[in-house]
Formats: sequence, C-alpha cells, structure tokens
Amino acid sequence: MQHALTTAPIVPTIWRLALPNGLAMTAAALVSIAETWYVGQLGIMPLAGMALVFPLVML
Repeated sequence: MQHALTTAPIVPTIWRLALPNGLAMTAAALVSIAETWYVGQLGIMPLAGMALVFPLVML
C-alpha cells in the first residue's frame, strides 16, 4: 500500500500541509492586533494588564 504523504513530490506536499497552519497563524496575529487596539482604547492600565498576561496566553 502506498501513501501519498511518502510518495508525492515533497515541495507541493509541504505547501499543502503548511498553508492551513499559515492561515491560522495569520488570523491569530490579526485578532491579537485587534484586541490590543481595543484594549488600548480603554487606557494604559488595561493595556498593561494585557501585556502582563500575554506570555501566559501564548503558552
């Protein structure tokens, strides 16, 4: 039995696997920018709180 993942050309296979991940990472970055802008409208203290929690969110 042959598997397309092991027998297909490598570059198109990598692109096919990486594209959804790249789109998800781009969407997450855009949401993070929008959240930062929104919290920035609330003031300095909420923005500082967001900066404090950011490393935990990224885990």
